Amino acid sequence: MGNNYCRFVALILGTMLLAACVQKQSNEREPETQVLVQATELDRDAVNKVLDIPDDCEDAFRLSYASDGSGVEMYALSADMEFYSVLCSAGAYQPSFSFFLRDAKSSKTLASPLEFIVWESEDGETLTSSKQTELWGETLFDAKSRRLDMLSVSRQSRDCGSWATYRIENKKAHLIAVWALLPCPSEPGTAVSLENGSPPLEWVKVQTENPDN
Repeated sequence: MGNNYCRFVALILGTMLLAACVQKQSNEREPETQVLVQATELDRDAVNKVLDIPDDCEDAFRLSYASDGSGVEMYALSADMEFYSVLCSAGAYQPSFSFFLRDAKSSKTLASPLEFIVWESEDGETLTSSKQTELWGETLFDAKSRRLDMLSVSRQSRDCGSWATYRIENKKAHLIAVWALLPCPSEPGTAVSLENGSPPLEWVKVQTENPDN
């Protein structure tokens, strides 16, 4: 019985030691994604050395005094792939951004802006699509899923407009879906927020006929 008891104690201690080692390794493991740079104004000049930020974006940033900081955020998508969000204009009631993917191991010096299929309304009633490298609206990026949501509102009350979802994959921005509430109601409603995770139920999904859909 003494030997069995000793073996039992040794087994328990060994299990506890193994669990502690696994927990230590888990704690030491770096997160898959994290914001590595929320740069200062000085860092924006440094970022210009690796990103081909359009002159229109830089001019708009300075003229609109869009941010006290640099307006640049960078996410590490993998060991060598970086995703940049670059603020261009503060706008009247919504900002504009350009986005970049940069291979840190690439010999190419400057990364070009990503091109997006954007559905927008010029008459406040109908939506048309075009390809753009500067997006107008509030944006929210989830680095783990590589999902980018963009809310482009049609008026300051933020209760109508369009909501687009993209996925950053294979070095491109793929349009997943678009929802819209147009024309705007005569009476302002509840302001929409990207933090809700999805557009309101009354917003209608747009038939984009897009191969990425």
